[in-house]
Amino acid sequence: MFPRVLLSVAALSCGLQPVFAQANPKDKDRLTVAIEKGRAHLQKLYDPRGRGPQRNEMEDLMAFAGFHGNGQASLSGMAMLESGVPANDPSVTAIANGLRRNALGITNTYEVSLIIMFLDRLDVKTDEPLIQFMTLRLLSGQCADGSWSYDCGGLMLDPVEMRQLGSVLVKETKLVSVPGKDAPKPPVKAPRDDIGFDPKIPNPKDGKPVPKTPKPAEPTDGLHPALRRYAKLVNEGRGNQQPGGLNNIMGRPASGDHSNTQFATVGMWCGRRHGVDTANAFKLLEKHYRECQAADGGWSYTGAFGGSTPAMTCAGLMGLAMGFGSKTAKLATPGGGGAGDKPGADPANDKIMEAGLKCLGNYLSAAAAQPGDMPGGRGRRRFQMNELSQNYYFMWALERVGMIYSLQTIGKVDWYEWGSEILADAQQADGSWTGGNYHGATPELDTAFALLFLNRANLAQDLSSSLKGKVRDPGTSRLVGGGDLAKLLGPGANSGSSGTTKKPNPSPATPPENPKNESKTPTPPMPPTANEFEGKVRTLVRALVDADATEQGKLLETYRDAKGGEYTEALAQIATRLSGDPQAKTRTALASRLTRMKATTLNELLRDRDQELRRAAAVACGAKGDKTHSPELIRLLADTDIGVIQAARGGLKQLSGQDFGPEVNAGPADKSRAVLAWRKWWDSQK
Repeated sequence: MFPRVLLSVAALSCGLQPVFAQANPKDKDRLTVAIEKGRAHLQKLYDPRGRGPQRNEMEDLMAFAGFHGNGQASLSGMAMLESGVPANDPSVTAIANGLRRNALGITNTYEVSLIIMFLDRLDVKTDEPLIQFMTLRLLSGQCADGSWSYDCGGLMLDPVEMRQLGSVLVKETKLVSVPGKDAPKPPVKAPRDDIGFDPKIPNPKDGKPVPKTPKPAEPTDGLHPALRRYAKLVNEGRGNQQPGGLNNIMGRPASGDHSNTQFATVGMWCGRRHGVDTANAFKLLEKHYRECQAADGGWSYTGAFGGSTPAMTCAGLMGLAMGFGSKTAKLATPGGGGAGDKPGADPANDKIMEAGLKCLGNYLSAAAAQPGDMPGGRGRRRFQMNELSQNYYFMWALERVGMIYSLQTIGKVDWYEWGSEILADAQQADGSWTGGNYHGATPELDTAFALLFLNRANLAQDLSSSLKGKVRDPGTSRLVGGGDLAKLLGPGANSGSSGTTKKPNPSPATPPENPKNESKTPTPPMPPTANEFEGKVRTLVRALVDADATEQGKLLETYRDAKGGEYTEALAQIATRLSGDPQAKTRTALASRLTRMKATTLNELLRDRDQELRRAAAVACGAKGDKTHSPELIRLLADTDIGVIQAARGGLKQLSGQDFGPEVNAGPADKSRAVLAWRKWWDSQK
């Protein structure tokens, strides 16, 4: 139930008008209806009974576009379960069985993590061995610095091994009716006289009891026997790769990103409940977050690179909380720490944790201090939709922090009241949410994130118990108001699931600020919002694509040399729309533009999700002659795009004066040999 009056502390402290929310007895019912409509929307998407004879296989269902199909299904399944859909509902069962069939072949960090979360939430006992294996796979992907990147390929299975292990670990569930009177009874098996003797019964041959051979003691770690060899491989720091596999040659990547890491963090927490030893992984993770905190108290997308963002700050706070909890929270099964472990830093006096909460409070206070009229002209004063509240990826991250730390307010703002009001207003007529302001957004993901927020889903209730009462809302680190949101987010800051902080994502139109809250004194121009940035990019792309050959040449020179991130983004998009000579010239212009970038920015672009930016960055690294980029270029030799691989090879050729491949048509073995040769060369340079 919402309070009668909500007074924005941040607004008062900045001299702004306070934000009031009028009482409405239907608010609670309104959220209940929103949850019911949202879950019905997801149920319809996954119900196998209404998709026709040509679309009745779960594999087909998993192949839809957008984010990662199995990860998206896992999120939708969790959202349905949290919204009250029973576990034996046809939609949930379809997701569960599809994920079970796909799981052993999945190494993507997002998907591995989300499958663990979903199966843990589903709570079917026969899924425990599969959860254990997926957790071991997740552990195999932890980078040297404690973070995670996109792939957990350190624990691979060949086809034969996958079938064999699948027959042992994967148990599908089916919806069946209760047998009636006429149901066939199981056959009665006659006892055999050659096995199963009871020592108390005399042997018919000699009349003496037959002694039983004592069974060897079973290990008490709770792992499925078929998984012990894999656990040993992970603990030894190497995966079960095929001979010559990339991970055996290069070892684990040096570092990853905090988006993959926050999903891996929660997945690892869920996996530790099922007998997998995660203690060392959590120690390394906590150490990582404590060493890469930004000056403002938050965390960025990639370690020390770039400024902090709201979602990645949530990721850092989750990492600290779970690092603490892994040493203190009790477990139902062995592994990953326990109540007897030496506790970590006291959360009540943890300055790093406090600084992170203050940074998150800055973002939330600025966003909540923007009042606006409720859509439809009904005259109720509501929180205004903005770039932060429309980032549903961030909203779920915020909800997890609020629940894990047992905080009602963050930055002196009731985070649930703020988010739930906005989500209820933003729901579409069909029960979905759409227009999420984060990379890879789809209506299905938006809907799943929104439902998880509204339900206050908590995948780590045992952690909340360990932290309850130990941490308080420290408020903010500065006086902030609604006008500060754009400054805090930065020019096109992207707090989404992946990508760099350089490229904003489009968001739905934002209602105008209340003119009463505008400052009367002149203020410097604000950085462009995500909408403005994307508008500029679209204009630049359209101008060049529609131009004739002569005009294209002139525009390429302008885009190559002009200042502003919109020109970089425009060139990357243009390269995907052209072909032949115009495309080659565009790629050359983009690579030339990137040669002006700093080394840290280039390394960030080498990991960008846009293949044109990865390709151009690789070319720029070679042109700059900076050998410190060599490890990242060697990593790109395993890229999925052949153009990126060849660009990385070309960059390495320029840096080394040598060429170890791989050729354009190289097979897996040749690629592995090429990577090994490049690694030996780089080791000789140290």
